[in-house]
Amino acid sequence: MAAPDRMPSTDGTPRPSLKRELLVNFALLTGAAISLAVLSALIAQLFAPRFAALGIVLLIVADVLVLFAFGRYLLEKLVLGPVAGRDGGAGPARGPVQRDDGATR
Repeated sequence: MAAPDRMPSTDGTPRPSLKRELLVNFALLTGAAISLAVLSALIAQLFAPRFAALGIVLLIVADVLVLFAFGRYLLEKLVLGPVAGRDGGAGPARGPVQRDDGATR
C-alpha cells in the first residue's frame, strides 16, 4: 500500500500528495511575489513619489491577478480536472432528486 503522503499515478510510480503539491506551488509563488515586491520597492526609491506610488499600486494589482490565474490553473489541474474525469463527464443529475426521508426536490 502507498504511503499516506504519496498516491500512485496511472503508470504506477508514486507521486506527491495533492496537499503537498499545492502547498509547495503556492509557497514558491508567494516567495516570488515577496521578492518582486521588495525589489520594486527598492527601485521605486529612484523615482518621484507620485510615480513610485502609482508603480507600486500597479504592481500589487498585477500580483493579485497573477496569483488568481495561477491558483485557478493549479486547482483546475490538480483538483477539478481529476474530479471531473472520475464521473465520466456525466455532469449533474437531471430531474427530481430522491432524498433519504422519501421527499423529492
